[in-house]
Amino acid sequence: MNHRYQEPIRSALGDTRFASREVTISNEFGIHMRPAAKMVHLVHCFRSSIHLVVDGEEYFAGQIMDLLRAHLTKGTRLTLVAEGTDAEIAISALVKFLDSLALEETETEASTLNHKTKKAA
Repeated sequence: MNHRYQEPIRSALGDTRFASREVTISNEFGIHMRPAAKMVHLVHCFRSSIHLVVDGEEYFAGQIMDLLRAHLTKGTRLTLVAEGTDAEIAISALVKFLDSLALEETETEASTLNHKTKKAA
């Protein structure tokens, strides 16, 4: 689906008013309640209005229920969309947040495996 957020629009002052980025959910458990709450908290740190588009449906990223309704499971492709004076910064922060979920999961698995190995010894 094409939507109006594909290309950033710059004002006369050069600040980005729109930004978007396509991402894929890569962590095993997707976005469930805990990461959704963290994501909502992050979204509210920015002045921009932030949405995500999944399969042509738009969801407000600042509400837990919208994030949960989006069914963001592993492998889900979505477009993060921000409109406002800090749009590009907001999108970059959200991409880093989503990447960190996959990293956090990997570290947790390694810690669990290490703990099981120590127990067995």
